[in-house]
Parts: sequence; C-alpha cells; structure tokens
Amino acid sequence: MPRTKLQEIVYAVLMALFMVLAMELYNKRLRMGGMTNAGFFTAFSEKRIMVPVCFVMGIFSWSGSPPKSPLKW
Repeated sequence: MPRTKLQEIVYAVLMALFMVLAMELYNKRLRMGGMTNAGFFTAFSEKRIMVPVCFVMGIFSWSGSPPKSPLKW
C-alpha cells in the first residue's frame, strides 16, 4: 500500500485506469453479446470521462471523509 502522497497519487492513477478499462470492457461485452474490436475501441473512448471521476473518488476515499476544502487533502 502507498506510504507517501506521491505513491498514493500514482496508485490512484493506475487503479483508475485499469479498473475503468475492465469495467467498460465488461459492460460492452454484456451489451454486445460478446467481445469485438468495436467494443474494445468504444470502451477506450469512454475511459476519458470515467478515469478522472474514479481518480477523484479514490483519492478522497483514502482520507476517510471528504475534505472540508477542495484544495486540502
């Protein structure tokens, strides 16, 4: 587990990237009835929206409660 703030940020970025990709690929596979190249590329197009959301939620969840100020971690 991360011990410094830099390690937390790197960990959050990597987790957000891979978690969102896995979830999007799974959802596309369910909707299309199987995995195709088209489903793979549409999952990548939706990543640009979901990765920042997942990153922000992951960073704030480690602190135990949301910060009182958006700039204070």
